[in-house]
This record gives sequence, C-alpha cells and structure tokens, in this order.
Amino acid sequence: MRTDVGVNVVEYFVLHEADGDATLAEMIASWTGNGTAEQRTDAVPLLRQAVLRLASRGLVEVTPGHSPADLADTLAEPGSWASPSPLTLSVTEAGVPYL
Repeated sequence: MRTDVGVNVVEYFVLHEADGDATLAEMIASWTGNGTAEQRTDAVPLLRQAVLRLASRGLVEVTPGHSPADLADTLAEPGSWASPSPLTLSVTEAGVPYL
C-alpha cells in the first residue's frame, strides 16, 4: 500500500525546476519572477520547506551531498540561496512520477 500522498503546489514547482538540475538561486528567481531582493528573501522559507520535504521523501537530491540531518542547517544559511548558489537540486528516479 502506498503511503505517499502526492505533492503540494510549491513542491511541484520545485520538482519541475529541479528537472534538469537547478541551483537554489535560479529556483528562487523563477519563483519570484526575478523579483526584488525583498521578494526573494520572503520566498526562501517557503521553498526551503518544500526542498526539505522532497529530499526527506527521496524525490530530489541536493548536491553536493548532504545528509537529511544537515540539509536543514545548510538550507538555513543565507549563502545557500545566494547567486551563485553552491547547491544544485536534481530530481531522483522516485521523483519522476510527480513531474
């Protein structure tokens, strides 16, 4: 029996952005429509939560590799969302059905 329940709108966006690899900076720019610095800052918590949920379910992979425990701390660092971003997101095989 499947226990997963799908993805929400923000997670769906993250999956599509990660299809073909995306830096966190590119993702936030896309989410805000290349918005202002304030809009980008405001969007980080929303996207951060989506990335953490998807990664915990094995639907996306953050590179360079991070364990689930330290990923939350890494994504909390402002530099991880800055441009150029040191982190890239990729869809895993488990995430493909949600695209």
